[in-house]
Amino acid sequence: MSRREYYDKIPLQGNYYPMPSQAFIQGSNGRRFSVHTRQSLGAASHKDGLLEIMLDRRLSQDDNRGLGQGVMDNHAMNVVFHILIESNTSATSSPVTNPLPLVPSFLSHRAGIHLNYPLHAFIAKKSHQLSASLTLKPFSPLDVPFPCDLHVVSLKVPRPLRYSQPSGDPRFVLILRRLHWDSSYGYSGSKKCTTLADNPVNLFRMFKGINVSKPKLTSLNLLHEDAVIFEYAEQITEVQEGHVFISPMEIQAYKLDLQPQ
Repeated sequence: MSRREYYDKIPLQGNYYPMPSQAFIQGSNGRRFSVHTRQSLGAASHKDGLLEIMLDRRLSQDDNRGLGQGVMDNHAMNVVFHILIESNTSATSSPVTNPLPLVPSFLSHRAGIHLNYPLHAFIAKKSHQLSASLTLKPFSPLDVPFPCDLHVVSLKVPRPLRYSQPSGDPRFVLILRRLHWDSSYGYSGSKKCTTLADNPVNLFRMFKGINVSKPKLTSLNLLHEDAVIFEYAEQITEVQEGHVFISPMEIQAYKLDLQPQ
């Protein structure tokens, strides 16, 4: 999270800052008011205790910010928010004098993940695929529980089989993000959690009934794999052995192959 300040010497629109997924205001006593959003918006705090979120805007002409034209083709859409109010439970934490960047709490992270990564259920359209005696069965693809600070952003096939791909290049991509939360905002669920430092994750033993092979690091756009440029040359051996090393508040992409056992 980045600290933002209000400047009286610039116009009102200059005090709006990007709000990709979350924004919060925090008082001197540690009381925190957080807003999570599913869409990227703009936010500002013009005075103490106020958080203003810009849902939409119309421009009759270019604003000299690279758009090149006015915005007159607005469309109605649903904007979903999650609101969270928390109190600082630490007697030693001082949010005013703390020079370090503020981070969300564990509960705030969970609220944001629930909003931005909803569960989608897919129903078969063909009649022969539907059964009157359909029974619900538990689905657990992981062989071992994940630590609480590790989140699966995506597991996908970026290049379908009908398109050509480099020979020997892994077909699947796994994107992981490591969280970091402020422990001064106590939440009973966080006390039962393990972290990646306490509970290491190995790619070869991650999935149940699936063999993982040829893991390697890649850039987030999946185009570059130069370890020297991305400064993870020392991790090459660890990744080849399946170990996952991610710094807090970082995101990392892996290419790998998956085969049923």
